[in-house]
Amino acid sequence: MRASILLSLTPLIHHTTASPKPGLAFNPATTPDCFAWYDNDQGLSCEFVRDEMFSIPAEEFSAWNPDVGLDCKPWRWQSYCAITKQKYDAIMATREPDAATPVSTSTASISTLRPTPTAWREIGCYRSTSSPPSSALEKKMSSDSDPALTIPKCQDTCYRASFQYAGVQEGDECWCSSSVDGERATNQAVCNRPCSGDRDTVCGGTGVVLVFEAMFEGDEWDGTATGGGGAAPTGQVGEEALPTHPTHPSLETKPSFHTKSSLAAYWTSALQNA
Repeated sequence: MRASILLSLTPLIHHTTASPKPGLAFNPATTPDCFAWYDNDQGLSCEFVRDEMFSIPAEEFSAWNPDVGLDCKPWRWQSYCAITKQKYDAIMATREPDAATPVSTSTASISTLRPTPTAWREIGCYRSTSSPPSSALEKKMSSDSDPALTIPKCQDTCYRASFQYAGVQEGDECWCSSSVDGERATNQAVCNRPCSGDRDTVCGGTGVVLVFEAMFEGDEWDGTATGGGGAAPTGQVGEEALPTHPTHPSLETKPSFHTKSSLAAYWTSALQNA
């Protein structure tokens, strides 16, 4: 497998995941040895997914996914096998004893086939426009409140769960999302609840979420969020500059995948809970 599997991903596929279970319908004839699945819901071409994202030989990909020909057709809205257990075991066999495996302190279950963020940008305090109102982000990451919530902890959780946006709300709730479905609060001071795990830091407010966007190498900040608009605020109401917030230690260094052992370490992390 080439290093381009992970290093050449574009911003378009930051949300793309490989997961232990298919998220869409799949062909029952797909190899029963499938160990990780790709959900084809991003609008990417078969050639890009097969050749660039996963660097799978055409014959091998078609053998795993018999409904896809060597010409990459047909290419349907469904789940496809991204790696088999046999292939995974072969990669793991190349792993060197000291190969570094990314470590996470989050409770999220699955890492993703994308680079680690180089920074997280605060884009502001948002409120939901849905009825009944809930959050401007998609998914609350735990059913109960977190008595030790911090912003880096939530960011790490969202990164590990393959989300572009992380948000903190009510002082003790972590939310993650692939987009921001809400409107920026007119008064940014409504994000005023201290974090349960860091009383010196604000973790959103009542019914409003403080949102952060994962930034990747090559990304340019345009001052807007997906689904929202306006200039990005800072963590301190009334200031003009946009700070770069420190990332969790596990997110600070982008891994290298130039060797089989480092690729093995990646798959170990990516499918640690498979």
